[in-house]
Amino acid sequence: MLSKINYLIFLFTLLLIGGCTQNKSDTKNSSIDESGTEVISNPEYGALQENENPVQFELVSEFTFKETDDLLVGSIGDLNTDSDGNIYFYDFRFSRIVSLDENGDVRWVTGQEGKGPGDFMRVRGMVLHNDLLYISNQSGSRLDRFNLNGEYLGSSDYPLEIDGSSILGFSDDGKLILSQSAVGIVGTKIHVVEFDGSSFTPTNSFDVDQSGGKEIPKNVGMSVGIEYQDGQIISGSAGKDYELDFYNLDGKIAKTINRDFDKLSGIGSANGMTLSYSSIQYEFELKSGHFFVFARWAAGVTDADQEVKKRANENYVYPTNKNTLDLFTQDGKLLYSIEGDGSSFKLGYPVHTDQNGLVYFMTTSPTLSLKKYRVTIKER
Repeated sequence: MLSKINYLIFLFTLLLIGGCTQNKSDTKNSSIDESGTEVISNPEYGALQENENPVQFELVSEFTFKETDDLLVGSIGDLNTDSDGNIYFYDFRFSRIVSLDENGDVRWVTGQEGKGPGDFMRVRGMVLHNDLLYISNQSGSRLDRFNLNGEYLGSSDYPLEIDGSSILGFSDDGKLILSQSAVGIVGTKIHVVEFDGSSFTPTNSFDVDQSGGKEIPKNVGMSVGIEYQDGQIISGSAGKDYELDFYNLDGKIAKTINRDFDKLSGIGSANGMTLSYSSIQYEFELKSGHFFVFARWAAGVTDADQEVKKRANENYVYPTNKNTLDLFTQDGKLLYSIEGDGSSFKLGYPVHTDQNGLVYFMTTSPTLSLKKYRVTIKER
């Protein structure tokens, strides 16, 4: 009987040791800080990093825009899709909205550069909401509305306090979510606004800090990627710390996700110049709830202030860029990182995820193209 007890104790000890010596890369630590924010800390690399190709990108379709085409497309911005798979995007080069069907054939084109009804100039975002396209137009001074057939429905001028805003989306209860640049900070101001179809009533405004603790001159302003999704403002950072903040619409940081990653260069200020040498941006979410974060940095830059000073040298050599596309679980656990060279991911710039979970990437070389990918994850 004693030998059986000893065996059980020995077995329990082995199990306990096995649990305590779990690989660091397979863990994430979650805690609540003094302000009530959930802080999720990740190691440098995730649990799938040693696996062979755990993230697969399968090309579903590709639309290529050539100068010889009947429709000349100059750029693809603010891409949206509807439930039928139709595509809508703003062409910044030619100041117009373009709609394609799911096969890439042109449905309609509308707009031109100008200040009149249905014209466009210095557009600051376009979103699709309740079967209407909303465009923050004329340097973010008015909100234009179009139906999904490309017909202009009207415009409403922003009041002074939200003038110059970019449109991010609509909340579940129909409030308009806007972002507005500000000087003297690294970040942006968020406005939550009641919109009745003709007039605006701001209900809440708050600042999103992306500085990573770096102070910049009061006459300078900059920001990196801001996203609105599922009732949250998701903010990246321009600082040296790998950090992603999730704000609720009351302006409180509900969650912060960070990663033990020391390659980011941060912000440099010198000689009257302020430059960002790295950035972190939330990119896209899959139907499974997994999401991707993109970070880029200037390789070899350890002191951003000194790097700015070096630019005064006529023999200055610009640093090369590196990047990483990082996969996280829905609850913020880092799984896998795809590192590469350059300022963009190897497949291009992710611009949209549709209702079927397909991810759209834009490439500009050798020709402008839009590619749809199916993303699959092998966690075992």
